[in-house]
Amino acid sequence: MRALLRKRWFWRLAVLAVFLLWLGYALGPAKRLRVNRVQVRLAHLPAALDGLTIAVISDTHLSRWVSERQIQHAVELANAAHPDVVVLVGDYISGSRKRIAPCARILSGLRARYGVYAVLGNHDYWIDAPAMTNALQAGGIRMLVNGNAALRIKGETIYLAGVGDLWTVAASWVDAYRGIPKGACVVLLSHNPDVIYDRMSRRADLVISGHTHGGQVAVLGPLDSPCEYGRRHPAGLFREGQTRIFITTGVGVIFPPVRTFCPPEVAVLQVTGDR
Repeated sequence: MRALLRKRWFWRLAVLAVFLLWLGYALGPAKRLRVNRVQVRLAHLPAALDGLTIAVISDTHLSRWVSERQIQHAVELANAAHPDVVVLVGDYISGSRKRIAPCARILSGLRARYGVYAVLGNHDYWIDAPAMTNALQAGGIRMLVNGNAALRIKGETIYLAGVGDLWTVAASWVDAYRGIPKGACVVLLSHNPDVIYDRMSRRADLVISGHTHGGQVAVLGPLDSPCEYGRRHPAGLFREGQTRIFITTGVGVIFPPVRTFCPPEVAVLQVTGDR
């Protein structure tokens, strides 16, 4: 250990690490919140729905590290995009159930032509899933935990389905896909992208997830990821067979409260047919 401490490269790396962490903290997530626009091709999307937009918000993590103002900013960015649909994919709060009401109040300000839909994340379950569900529903947000909704647009139908968080509650595929005809266009919401390892997820054209925070600290790649798929693909759009999966970097942070080379985002997906 003493020999290690005497090496110059060790101290240089230590100073660099401290600087990068300080940089991530000093800039702050709110100051760098961006809109990430992504084009996505879906195999079964009806031609009449080409150009449909889906705004994605995840991992707001209202806490001592993430303020109500930061989440409000995310809501404003999403609304400014005038999306057709908004989806929320979990981890709205951290640390205390007293944050449920203010977070739900802010998210209730989201606006979309065809509605706002949500699933829960592991932090929501750890704190109080029923209370979080009730608060979001009271704000006009439709919950899709092991359920689905049919969106009828321009005479065509696209389905939103959702499953429970993989760490805390079983995913019921029977309930998530109940009533959805084979060959229909399906967008699946799952907080944890590891859902892609379940063959039932491949029935969806698109899976939308969060959970990874993009690694939060991404120096020569993400520092870490809380899930297996996230270690391979911390954020972005990927293809697994005929299914696309999009993983957002999210809005907030957990400890350590820094983001370095991994800006927070509100994602806006524009979907077209893969023809």
